[in-house]
Amino acid sequence: MKKFAFTLIIFMLISLLMPSVFASNFDESYRGKIPETFSIEEDILIRIRLDEVSSDLTIETNLTFETALEDPLWTFKMEGVKYTEDFSDSNSTATVVFNHGKFDNITISLSGVAPTYEKRKTILLIDIEQTEESDDTSTDIIKPIYIDITTEAIEDVRSARDLAKEAIEDANETIANASAIGVDVSDILDTLELARHHLDRANELYSEEDTDESLEFANNAYSNATKAINLAQIKTREHEEHQNFIKWMNYGIIIAIVIAAVIVVVILFRQRAWDKLGR
Repeated sequence: MKKFAFTLIIFMLISLLMPSVFASNFDESYRGKIPETFSIEEDILIRIRLDEVSSDLTIETNLTFETALEDPLWTFKMEGVKYTEDFSDSNSTATVVFNHGKFDNITISLSGVAPTYEKRKTILLIDIEQTEESDDTSTDIIKPIYIDITTEAIEDVRSARDLAKEAIEDANETIANASAIGVDVSDILDTLELARHHLDRANELYSEEDTDESLEFANNAYSNATKAINLAQIKTREHEEHQNFIKWMNYGIIIAIVIAAVIVVVILFRQRAWDKLGR
């Protein structure tokens, strides 16, 4: 029991010490404005500044920088009271050894080109980690920054797919409502099924990064879905008109029966009156 308690205490102490052991040696003091979306092959430039968390630090910190941009160029500027150092790196992953005894802050400039894709893609713009030499563990200096890469054509496909999906949902609801009041929708279901098939194919082609074909199938899906909606609405209207006609016909028959009954009563009443006079 004592051994278990001792182990538990050690574990708790380690847990409490972990945050300090793996704490970042830097605070982010500046970040240039970064849009969430970029076009393919667009030139990108960002700038971030990191300040050391304490002027008392005299150790060296290993920093690792990573990006998914094409043709990346890192430019680093480390500054202190007496020392300044500038250098560059053109690799996707760059490493820097920061001497806290000489420098107080580091400014990172990253330029590069947005990669080319045929569908909207989320990529890593920049990740900055602090590596612990003792056990090769790392700590994020900042939360990794991700951006979306897209084009106008890709966004057109995404919009067309969304419109088709909404139209199919509307068609489902319209057809279900029509069926609920007794409309025969069997011949409309094939049109709706064709819309679903075209949307599924549009999604597959989008995943395969074939935007032109995906757009065509998405538009066909929307066209068939709206056709199904229109057919269901026409049939619903015709059904309601027919039901109204039957209702008014029934009213007419009832009125005619009532009128006929009244006439018969009047005739009978008059006939009895004449019979009394004849006596």
